[in-house]
Amino acid sequence: MPHLHLLGGLRAFDGERELASLHAQKIRYAALVFVAAEGETTRDALMGVLWPDRDPDRARHTLNQTIYELRKTLGADWVQTTGDRLSLSRRISVDARLFEQAAERGDYRVALELYRGDFLAGTYLVESQPFEEWAERHRSRLKRLHRKCVREALREASARGESAAALEIVSAAVELDPFDDEMQHERIRLVAAAGRPSEALQIFRRYEELLARDGLKPLDDTVELIQRIRLGTDSRLPAQAASTELVPSVPADATPATVGAVPQPHPPGRAGRLWKGLPRKLVAVAALIALIVGIGYWAGLAEGPKPVLAGGIPRIAVLYFNDNSSGGDLGYFANELTADLISALHGAPGITVLSTGAVARYRGGAIALDSIARALNATYLISGDLSRDSSRIRVLLMLSDGETGAVISTSEAIDHQRDDYYAVRDDVAANAVDLLKKNLGIALRLRAIRKETNARALELFQRAQDRRERANRQLWASQTSQAGSIFQQADSLAALAEARDRGWLRPIVLRGQIAHDHALLALLTNQSNDRMRVLLDSARLHAERALAKDSSYAPARELRAQVLFRLSSGLADTARANRMLNTAEADLNVAINTDPERTTSLSLLSVIAYLRGDFNRALWAAKEALRLDAYLENLGEIYARLAITSFETGNDGEARQWCDTGAQRFPNDMRFMHCTLVLQGWSTAPLNLPAVQSMLRLYLRSDQDPWNRGFLEMLMAGVYVRAGQIDSARAVMRRARAYEPANRSLVWIESANHTLLGERDTAVALLRSYVADSPSGSASIVLSRMFEPLRDHKGFTELMRFHTPASR
Repeated sequence: MPHLHLLGGLRAFDGERELASLHAQKIRYAALVFVAAEGETTRDALMGVLWPDRDPDRARHTLNQTIYELRKTLGADWVQTTGDRLSLSRRISVDARLFEQAAERGDYRVALELYRGDFLAGTYLVESQPFEEWAERHRSRLKRLHRKCVREALREASARGESAAALEIVSAAVELDPFDDEMQHERIRLVAAAGRPSEALQIFRRYEELLARDGLKPLDDTVELIQRIRLGTDSRLPAQAASTELVPSVPADATPATVGAVPQPHPPGRAGRLWKGLPRKLVAVAALIALIVGIGYWAGLAEGPKPVLAGGIPRIAVLYFNDNSSGGDLGYFANELTADLISALHGAPGITVLSTGAVARYRGGAIALDSIARALNATYLISGDLSRDSSRIRVLLMLSDGETGAVISTSEAIDHQRDDYYAVRDDVAANAVDLLKKNLGIALRLRAIRKETNARALELFQRAQDRRERANRQLWASQTSQAGSIFQQADSLAALAEARDRGWLRPIVLRGQIAHDHALLALLTNQSNDRMRVLLDSARLHAERALAKDSSYAPARELRAQVLFRLSSGLADTARANRMLNTAEADLNVAINTDPERTTSLSLLSVIAYLRGDFNRALWAAKEALRLDAYLENLGEIYARLAITSFETGNDGEARQWCDTGAQRFPNDMRFMHCTLVLQGWSTAPLNLPAVQSMLRLYLRSDQDPWNRGFLEMLMAGVYVRAGQIDSARAVMRRARAYEPANRSLVWIESANHTLLGERDTAVALLRSYVADSPSGSASIVLSRMFEPLRDHKGFTELMRFHTPASR
């Protein structure tokens, strides 16, 4: 039977006879490999990867000749044609396709026997970048699938108690990739568990020497394992399944060596009766919890060793809340809180919540959480502490891991007046939602990411992501002095992660996201435009490097759209800016079509619609982003966008609600200081001048950014105008200009202040000046309701005409 080997190299056989002559016919061999790996393709697709720069007619002629020569060499039935489509005969076996089929049906041991190495390892066929990119995508995908097969085969061997088979599996994996830290760790552990500690130590020494050649060291977990083996505490342990939950131990403040940069409705039946009578918010958020957790599991994000029911449904145990009040006089309320939450979750789809009877035996006991979880077979535990002083009642919620008993996260303290029990009950449910979304959701996604790469690359990626988040927290809290160096550390770590797994796209995109965020820091701290542009160009290059490997990769499309949006905002050439925005929208549409729940893409679509003055579309996109933001990743941006678009569409009540909620959730975030000042100056919301003055003073005490200060002061002047304190308003406007006389962003806000003052000619003159300097970013300003009193002014009518959709 003819067969084609694509894994571990490239060889073709007709029965036992190898067709060695094909190696001298590289372009024909490349065509055969492409058709074989794809299963079925088109002539245009094959022409595109083999002769991307050739005239289509010449390329088609060359392809026809290539197919003719292949059939002449191999036989007419190897490559079959049906119209414009090409396929490989079904009688030809292809190891790569057999490997995929075995993996899909769960025959992991068969799949591992077929995987003799990477796709086309050590093979060079044709000088064509599209062909090389196609081969690299195929190679990376099959390598990730192989890693999954190794882990699943290990889990099956462990379940059957086949220690020797498990050792055989990990040894073969290490032979294919000696740098696979996770498999090296597991091999050492299995050898020691088989009663051969000396051999385990020898394996470790060879592994350590191998890493040392590249200046690397073994993972901390492996070093700890070796220490236990040397002490004789691990040598006779029974073999266990390989852990897919490996999280390397990393010092929180470890700094890597710098790496050079390379150019982010009532349920039926009994359950329905249980919902009746509960606080309304409790019912709503309980359904939301169930929806989120259910989606997470059914999407395949929660594979791992945690205890679950058949079908992958997680079991959640809500333990009885602890009454920590003096005298223990809140026991009845602690019981009510527990029963409310359990009842609300009963019958919800996607999860199983244990009954009050199941958890009652553990009320008030001193049994360890992991012991309770094992007894209940619970995936996660929710517990709470209840206390009260003379005037307040307080609840603290905790989400714990059922396997280890470790607390994953705690909620913000729920603090209310002593007798406001209903508010406490509602907030308990809302905080439980946050715990599950932020922490359980992150854990589920992390497990999915672990299947994409090796432990070393994952460790570096997580450290880079942590640094990026830390820098962004400082950025939005206006604590910018250290943010730049933290961004640089993040990029160095992401570059190291990329180097450890060249086929993994996440670190490439992360480097682009870091550069993009760093560019925003440069903007907010008045660094040169050249510096900002260099960073944005770097971000775009990272995005395009990822897209060269996979043109439909949603995070890379999203990143490029973010960069194009930033670049368009500073252009005086309106036509060019609009072309950039159109390209950005196209990228976002591809990202959303590929991954409909990309909330960052929806959020940016909202921003672009806002920039163009299409406030209703911007509001819709922001609400969609909020609806789909299962893990609260972009909540700050979404709340801010909802607040400002609700204001622009005349929904002042909603705008105030979004802005207040955002300010509570994200204190010291400039975006919510911004929307607060806009609403206090230009909406119908009740005016509270003392509160706004106090809020701004507290904010500016920690503000080190002069642009930020001038911007907010100019908005504050509008609040003074609305309050009738005209002299104060004019004084604050002068002060804001003095902070930053060259900042053109202050011009349109000052125009809005003069609009409030009724000084229409001055307002129009300022606005015309702003539009002349920033034509591409002016639609949202000119069309804002802040300038409604100018709509019948002749000069303003001209500005409006320019910014109608047809003119744009």
